[in-house]
Amino acid sequence: MRSGRFRASRRDRVRGGRNAAPPAASEAARGIRSGRPGRRPDGSCPAGLLDAREAARACAKAFLERAHDKATALNNFAWALLTEDQYDDAYTGLALKMSERSNELTKYENWAFLDTLALAKFKSGDAKTAVELEKKAIEHCGGRGKAELEKALAKFEKTLNE
Repeated sequence: MRSGRFRASRRDRVRGGRNAAPPAASEAARGIRSGRPGRRPDGSCPAGLLDAREAARACAKAFLERAHDKATALNNFAWALLTEDQYDDAYTGLALKMSERSNELTKYENWAFLDTLALAKFKSGDAKTAVELEKKAIEHCGGRGKAELEKALAKFEKTLNE
């Protein structure tokens, strides 16, 4: 977890404290988790996986519609979709939409949200835009998380130069 990122404590999530994820986020996350039953050793999808993924995408889209004005919730959900191994880049498109919306809401001035958008662009194959966004995130970070941002920028630039 990066410094500056919102993360509710276990107590808050369990008890519904002030930092608890909104109910729609929890519901969508459950839907996505249940839609990722795993792959066979040969890499093929088990029967029903595609249907489960579609159901998971529907949950995430519903969350996007309900949380369309909640920048932090959108960014945090996008970050989870992009970074948690269990999602295996299956929801990069949804994460990109969520991250774009969170940045629209914050007028592209929140460094952590810019970083999430840069990662979403990178994972979507747009390394050039990822580099531009990561540079902007570094400008806005005020020193917080700068080392991690620079590391991500180097990764994006390396891919761009290959």
